[in-house]
Amino acid sequence: MKLIAITAFTAAALAVAFPQAGQAQERPDLKHAGLLAAQGHGRAEVKGSGVFTAWGNGDVVVTAKSREDIKVEGLGFTRQEGNLYFFHGKGKITVKGREIGFVMEDNIAGIKCEGQGIARFVGNGTYRTKADKGHWSDKGIDAKFGPKKN
Repeated sequence: MKLIAITAFTAAALAVAFPQAGQAQERPDLKHAGLLAAQGHGRAEVKGSGVFTAWGNGDVVVTAKSREDIKVEGLGFTRQEGNLYFFHGKGKITVKGREIGFVMEDNIAGIKCEGQGIARFVGNGTYRTKADKGHWSDKGIDAKFGPKKN
């Protein structure tokens, strides 16, 4: 029941953050991209622009303009609600474009993001950006990634 409530809340939050559904996007310009890497157990929420990849075992909700912006290996597609795509199982998922995001819950074997955005981690794990690195816990932590500011 808790997972359903969290997933519903997440879906609503992502829908507000990225309300437009439309056509597939071209790969965003990553010339000055930031990087984010993470792994752990719990919940990871990433949103922004670029190419975001996550792999592990659990539930994943992706925000994308189109299904063509999402590449999936292993995870099973469960449903679509507007620009939200729901997946479950064990595997890897990549989403690309502008105003994209994902929420992954359970065993997060790895996350790699190239672009810019913000991530929120809750549970137990580690993360690294070009500017920062650390551990995440049940209290939660936010990590920004993107181009260096001079």
